[in-house]
Order: sequence, then C-alpha cells, then structure tokens
Amino acid sequence: MKKTLALAVTVGLVSGCASFDRNSGLVAGAIIGGATEIGGTAAGGAVVGGVIGAALGSLAEKSEPAASMVRKPIVVPEKAAEPEVQKAPADDTYTVVRGDNLWTISAKESIYGNPYQWPLIYKANRDQIRDADLIYPDQVLTIKRDSSQSDIDAAVAHARTRGAWSMGTVEQVDLDYLAK
Repeated sequence: MKKTLALAVTVGLVSGCASFDRNSGLVAGAIIGGATEIGGTAAGGAVVGGVIGAALGSLAEKSEPAASMVRKPIVVPEKAAEPEVQKAPADDTYTVVRGDNLWTISAKESIYGNPYQWPLIYKANRDQIRDADLIYPDQVLTIKRDSSQSDIDAAVAHARTRGAWSMGTVEQVDLDYLAK
C-alpha cells in the first residue's frame, strides 16, 4: 500500500463539518478551530472572520495513487570527475655491481634500454661521479624518469660525439655537457 497526501481547500460558510472520501482520497469541508480526526488521521483548520475556512487533508491509504500525486525521483547530477593530473614518474635507483659502466647500465631495459643515454645517469649523479668512465660497486645511482625529449636528445648527441676518453681523467667535453 502506498501512502499519498490529499489536500483540499474549501471556501464557504463554516459549519464545522468535514468529510473524507476513502475512494478518492479527498477531504471536503472545513474545520472550525483546533484539530479533528478524519479517517483516523489528524487534520486542522483555520477560520477568518468565522466565514472562510480551510481544511487540510490527511494521509490516505490507497492502492493506486492519483496521477497528479505520483512522486518522481529527484535526479542529482553527478559531480564531474576531476581531471587527472599527470605526475612525473618517480626517480629510480640502481646499485652498481662489479663490471658495470654507465653505458651498460643505460642499455638495460629496466633503465633506459638505450646505451647512448648514459649521460643522463652521469648528469643526475654528478655529485658522486667525478669521471664518467669510473664508477664503483655498491654506488647507488639515481635514474631520472622525467627527462624531457630535449634532455634525452642532448645526452645521446653527447654520447655519440664525445670522442676519445681515458679512465681517471675528467674530459673537458664531459664538463661542458654537465654545464648545460
């Protein structure tokens, strides 16, 4: 059983009577002052100058509500999803093992997958790598994951054009690359 609310307002001489029709769910008439029970539910009214009155209907139990009394659900629009902010990938670390060099570390698929990108590792770790040709086991190197394409291109160009090198000596071309 669905409950519906029926409302009737009547203008006329107030005689103190009211009636409730269970079939239609309507209240007719008016009530003088106070509250009166109609069909088992309370209703109240007001009188102005003893002539005009209003009657409020009651909650009537009916099996089918009148078409005008059917409640429609309120649709609340969903909040638009916040645009996802692309975060720069976090830097990784790599621990040097015996036999490693920047070229072989950079060539690993888990690092850059390109040996010519070794200058990126060198630049990211300039505080602990004096000579790009000399690294030590157990050194923990930072692997940058947010390098721009221009940084990658500059690193590859440096690796391809570096020229002759010797271990233990910092080449001027490497210092020039770090200064960029």
